[in-house]
Amino acid sequence: RSSPSRWKRRSDAVKTVWARSETLGKKLLWLVDITFAGRTIRLSTEHVIVSSDDGTLAYDGTCEDITVTEEMALLELSASPMSVTLNAVWPVDVASLVAKGHDLAGARATLSQWAVGTTYESRRTVLVGRVVDPEYGRDGYVSCSIEENLFHDASLVPPLSLVVTEDTISNL
Repeated sequence: RSSPSRWKRRSDAVKTVWARSETLGKKLLWLVDITFAGRTIRLSTEHVIVSSDDGTLAYDGTCEDITVTEEMALLELSASPMSVTLNAVWPVDVASLVAKGHDLAGARATLSQWAVGTTYESRRTVLVGRVVDPEYGRDGYVSCSIEENLFHDASLVPPLSLVVTEDTISNL
């Protein structure tokens, strides 16, 4: 039996705080990574190339402004799940992929802030969650929300990137 920690990749590490010196005088951009239909869709508020330990990552700058808010009712003991609205023109034909059986609702998404001139690994992850309430058309424009997975237990279900093969299961 595999342990859940074995499934984590270095890029899944969540950095939630930056030191002031890391952002002083640097332009900050939003980066959105969405795993959908067997690929990673990379969107940003500006077209940008980000250097990474794994090479370079190209982000399409088609996102409208992103505003992150956290809400908590006055007399509640816990906050509601963090959510952000995402409106962008995607570089793939979402309608065609959905017609082929891929489901955008529930796709894994990560929202992070990145300081221009730094590496992908130094970004600040703001939200890790799933796509909810997607709306899309043939023109490539997609409107959806990314909602935090407060009650998601990764130890119960392996990531979407893992595949069962004869090599991974010895009793086939």
